[in-house]
Amino acid sequence: MTALEPADQFNQRAEIIREHNAARIREVLDALQPYVLGYHGGPINPAHVRAYLEALGQLGKLWRVFDKPEPVEAGPDETAERVELAARQQAVLNHLAEIEAKKTKKT
Repeated sequence: MTALEPADQFNQRAEIIREHNAARIREVLDALQPYVLGYHGGPINPAHVRAYLEALGQLGKLWRVFDKPEPVEAGPDETAERVELAARQQAVLNHLAEIEAKKTKKT
């Protein structure tokens, strides 16, 4: 047995393996695509569609597209921009409410 590798080496190798596996899944998707879209001239086979969708799911899991995004902390500039945007939005909503009130008064 060998000692565990440092985390940075493991992460670097994990990225290489992820890219390799993603390339293989892309090959499977490319091979199945004509059968899923009916380009081969015959009827669409549900088994091909299932395999295609499973490969898409695996690719998504590999790249973690289904994971909940990590919260991003807003810096001071972003916070000020959000406050200003909220104020502008409220002003627009107030103006729309005034227009709606005038519209209902006329009718």
